[in-house]
Amino acid sequence: MARKKRMSRNKRLALVMTIIILVVLVAPQFIRYYMNVTEAKQATQQEKDYLAKIARQQRLEGDNSADKLPVTTHWDLNAAGNMKVVVSSRVMKETDGQALKWVKTAAKVWNQALGVQFISVRSSDANQDENVDRNVWPQDSDYQLLVGYKKMTDTAGKEDTSVLATTTEGGNTMWISAHAAKVWLAETIQREDYLLGAVYGPVTSADITALHDKEAEHTVIHEFGHALALKHQGSALDLMSPMVGIKDSSKPNETEVMQVKTIRYLAMHPEALNEGTYNDVFRKYYKQINGQDIPDDLVVLNDSHD
Repeated sequence: MARKKRMSRNKRLALVMTIIILVVLVAPQFIRYYMNVTEAKQATQQEKDYLAKIARQQRLEGDNSADKLPVTTHWDLNAAGNMKVVVSSRVMKETDGQALKWVKTAAKVWNQALGVQFISVRSSDANQDENVDRNVWPQDSDYQLLVGYKKMTDTAGKEDTSVLATTTEGGNTMWISAHAAKVWLAETIQREDYLLGAVYGPVTSADITALHDKEAEHTVIHEFGHALALKHQGSALDLMSPMVGIKDSSKPNETEVMQVKTIRYLAMHPEALNEGTYNDVFRKYYKQINGQDIPDDLVVLNDSHD
């Protein structure tokens, strides 16, 4: 019987070194992946718990609470029921025009959802630092929504990386967080991709651009909802849920579309607002236009529009 040849000392040493190198290189990646996914799942659960808490409060307060109205009294539509969006071309030069692409995609989603071409997008030479309200924009636009980049800060003045974008109510401005833009323009997977629920496994470099575009577009679609007067609402996976995640629906659901249809009607018929309180008028025309009442079980949040 032939005796099995033993591996040489050098070969054993080379094998051990190879294993050690692989462990050193791969183990941190697995640990980081596990921690990110765990944190993402925790964030999703926190949102679900938060919405469940709000739902319980609303049941106690009763269905006629004015705070439960799913829309604000301000919307960024003109008397024709249209929104003309101006994107700063000076910002675009810094980002290869990606933001313009994101905004156009978001507008297309809303136009398709309502079956009406009511949001139009164009670029301008506007300087985002100087043009912060409608009075300084070109006269040929009925409404202008400035889309630019801004460093979001918390109450202590430190950068708040949890805010992806924000729409100012009455300020006619949509700001994309400078931190979020940096993530979406990166050529590598970022920690935030995990926290948004976008990444739950290995992603090739070829997929990263498409993944980041999807994240950005989804966020802008959500922000358009606020510009159209929608509050944070619904379940954790709805478009207008408070924590924007890539696993959320990227299109407005039937309830959100019905709200915007009502808002467009009121924008085109401002005289209707003289018929009573905004709460009563909105409910009246919501039922008249959509053939049903606002769902009793709809969870509505009266928080800031981020």
